[in-house]
Amino acid sequence: MSVRTAAVLALAGVAVLVPVWATPLLVTTDGPSHVYNAMVAAAARAGQAPYAGLLAAPISVRPAQLSALTLEMLGRVLPWETAERVLVSLIMTATLAIVLLRAREQGWSVTAALAALGIWLAHNWFVWMGFYGFALSLVEYAGMLLLLTLPVTRRRQIVLSGMLLLLYCTHFFTLAVSAGLLLTTALHRKRTGENPRPELRLAVFATLLLLLGVTTGGTEGAHPIWAGPWPAMVGLAMGDVVRSFHPGDAVGGIALVGSCLAAVATRLRAARTRPSPSPPSLAAEEVFGIGLLGLSLLAPESIGVGGRIPIRLQILGILSLLGAVAAVAPTLRRGRRWVTSLAAVVMLGFAGHAAFVVAVSREVADDERLLEGLLAGAGATEGSWVTTHLDDNERGLFQIPGYSHLVDRVATRRRLVVLDNYQTYYSVFAVSWRARPDQLAIHGTTSALALGIVPGAVHWTPALYLVSESEATVRADDDRLILGPTTAEGDFAVTRIRAP
Repeated sequence: MSVRTAAVLALAGVAVLVPVWATPLLVTTDGPSHVYNAMVAAAARAGQAPYAGLLAAPISVRPAQLSALTLEMLGRVLPWETAERVLVSLIMTATLAIVLLRAREQGWSVTAALAALGIWLAHNWFVWMGFYGFALSLVEYAGMLLLLTLPVTRRRQIVLSGMLLLLYCTHFFTLAVSAGLLLTTALHRKRTGENPRPELRLAVFATLLLLLGVTTGGTEGAHPIWAGPWPAMVGLAMGDVVRSFHPGDAVGGIALVGSCLAAVATRLRAARTRPSPSPPSLAAEEVFGIGLLGLSLLAPESIGVGGRIPIRLQILGILSLLGAVAAVAPTLRRGRRWVTSLAAVVMLGFAGHAAFVVAVSREVADDERLLEGLLAGAGATEGSWVTTHLDDNERGLFQIPGYSHLVDRVATRRRLVVLDNYQTYYSVFAVSWRARPDQLAIHGTTSALALGIVPGAVHWTPALYLVSESEATVRADDDRLILGPTTAEGDFAVTRIRAP
């Protein structure tokens, strides 16, 4: 390894982690909820109040538990928010490492180009949304792509089977896509005269795992919601797979999508000059990647609790096409200086992204401290119930609703009970209510909130604390609710609600 290559690797490794550890608060959407539920699961299994009597967290053969269990394990030895940073760091560094494996022994310029793309992939939209299970499954999927390029051996088959088991434990959607990848690889091998049986056996195994996941309640069925092709087309063109906190993140997204499409076009153009007959111009993973990008324009926006399906397909398609980028980059003898310059521009774009993440995290951290002070001032103590109703959950964070579950961080620290804990209402998550609690019905606009109650089997004891915007007037439309007092400061307010 040359000195320049080593320097590129070191710089990439440091750069990818700076926005994780240089921020006073890790700003994600669902991240606070995952941390809170990991804490709740650990407490419930240990029989600790107030959670053991309210919530259950069984471990079963249900899929998609790996990220939650990993976070819970880390939280047993580290502060919960530190555990989350460690998990995010592991996901990001593993993503970057898998991408850089494509550049091994290809020189520092190719390494720099793939490092620039890999850093942006590590900071994909899903990580900052707090979709930790899916983000972790991307690492496993990329590892499977690398394994499929190796010669067929018994060890390879065993490792690939283990990778499918990991995907089952990590994310159901990525497992389903992986089954399609294996089937595509088998068909490609048959077309080229190779033995397709190894990949067919793996595809059958993946299908059995999918059936097991369905029967164990690892999916939430519902009718699909279609948004039409236009949003997906715009998202693909702008690189929404990495656009998170600022529109300028499109620098990384356009570079990723453009590099993949340019590499495929280069390989297809080169195939025209080959003598006939010749091997297929694209590898199986590349054909599958193009198919995923095309499918993303036709796929529904969501099915049940599984949302953002087009963008999920797009990032899986990009990962599938990185092999083409790695194969084409070394052949650009005259364009290596241009590739290196482009990598530098992409890295500068990432530097701007990192600086912006650190800046906005300070503002969100200030708001979190404000919310914690308001809850404490309103009388919320350990075991108190809390719920959030904000009209604007992004508050300037572009495509990351970082305020949706921000109060969950306070709830983790102060051991509050979160009423609007969305994970407890879906079978795909581990934590669930032992008995359904009273629900707070909220109707109104940005300026007024009318409150009602839907009785359940568990009551708020001693009270429920509602976090809302300070500009909104709160009133009770149900005689069973007693409101007050309301504590307000800055943009937020906390209202105490009792139901005698």
